[in-house]
Amino acid sequence: MADLCVNLVPLFNALPQDEKMQIEKLVQHKNYQKGEVIIDPTINDNLVIVADGNAKQYTLDEDGYENVLQILHTGDYIGEDWLFGQKNINNYVEATEHSEICLLKRQDLLKLMHKQPELSIRLL
Repeated sequence: MADLCVNLVPLFNALPQDEKMQIEKLVQHKNYQKGEVIIDPTINDNLVIVADGNAKQYTLDEDGYENVLQILHTGDYIGEDWLFGQKNINNYVEATEHSEICLLKRQDLLKLMHKQPELSIRLL
């Protein structure tokens, strides 16, 4: 696993190390088994970082068939748009093997940005 999950996301690259550490403290590290759903349309405000393992992003058509959009590997991430307010209408993320996933919740990041407005400016 990377030293910090946030180091895997280019959005955070321009931040000084102390701010990266503050964001990293908000990250939840979770283990998922093959077939476990990490994100579904009811959970739509997380940044998902694959710290170790693999996952797939997919949608379901009206008949319930999967349409795989991408395969995520160690170091990949998804959900930057969800983190900043776009709603997840029909996306699922599911572990395709035992995986360590880092989740950053929108509400947690917003609280930090309200406490430290200069962080918001650096993220722009």
